[in-house]
Amino acid sequence: MSRHQLVLLLTIVTPVVVGSAPLPKDMKERPSYASTSVGSKWVYRDNDGEFTETVTDTLQKEGSIFVTVVRKRPKELEWSKIVRVSDKGVYEMSIDNRQYDSPLPVIVLPLAVGDEWQSRDEYKEVIIKSVTRVSSFESVEVPAGKFDAVRLQVTIEVMSSLTARKWTETQWYASGIGLLKVDAKERKVELKSFVPGKK
Repeated sequence: MSRHQLVLLLTIVTPVVVGSAPLPKDMKERPSYASTSVGSKWVYRDNDGEFTETVTDTLQKEGSIFVTVVRKRPKELEWSKIVRVSDKGVYEMSIDNRQYDSPLPVIVLPLAVGDEWQSRDEYKEVIIKSVTRVSSFESVEVPAGKFDAVRLQVTIEVMSSLTARKWTETQWYASGIGLLKVDAKERKVELKSFVPGKK
């Protein structure tokens, strides 16, 4: 797994949810910060060009929706992740068939300014830790349009026997869509377009 993929375990996580399956009743009362349909497609632009994420499969189980998302970038191997969405938030469960020791929180509901959560993952002697803090609720404009969003400050630390890196980035998420933008010293991501799948 590349360093780029390891960083994505904690950061990009485009939250997505079920396709044709109806949302559980309790989930309708809170914003999901995710799309809710199979076939939903995001086109992002970052430092290395463009990549897409598409919802290819869904499963509703025990009050949650488990969504398979496939990422494609020109001249790179595609990879997939499974995201769980419930009234408790959005969590990454696995990447390329490797299940995390515990779910990685992307959005923890309900949200309030000042809320904070942490995550930790270890893979092949590399440890990745993150601390996420809710900064504000605000409007943000990206190539895909202008959206009401939650702004998160995410501090990420990657450690191994060979290296140790730590940085902070700002991320914006919109209800019903997911990730809109990432702003960091060495990494910029913006949503170029979003097309919801069929419900």
